[in-house]
Amino acid sequence: MMPVLHGDCVLDSQLGVTILSGDTIIRVLAEVLKPQYCVFLTDVAGLYTAPPDVDPQAQLIPAVEVHADGSWQVPAAMDGSSAAGSNSGAGSSSSRQLSVQFAAADHDTTGGIAAKVQEAAGVVLTGCPVIIAQAGTEAGVAA
Repeated sequence: MMPVLHGDCVLDSQLGVTILSGDTIIRVLAEVLKPQYCVFLTDVAGLYTAPPDVDPQAQLIPAVEVHADGSWQVPAAMDGSSAAGSNSGAGSSSSRQLSVQFAAADHDTTGGIAAKVQEAAGVVLTGCPVIIAQAGTEAGVAA
């Protein structure tokens, strides 16, 4: 079985109605269902050092390690440094800095790629590997 999820409107005791991200839904389901792996499809090929539609020098980050506290790190980054982050989405490093800049489109009410990485880290903490891939591409289909 392969469920396909997306966000939806839900009742909220504080706001009345809010958007619940599909990324949050999959994190909760991963805790309960323990899938072999989870795929997060997005409009870009994965996590970049900067928004690729804004920065032509943005580099695709091939892998991220998630620590027990939910923070994450880019192992052996492309420039030889490592970038660390937290659930807040801040990027930093202890040697040369490889920053990860997050941005969300104005119409994205669920937090954009920063929220996706945060939720993906939560899925990884359940023991489930995560792939972030671009929808409508060969990589997305293969994932």
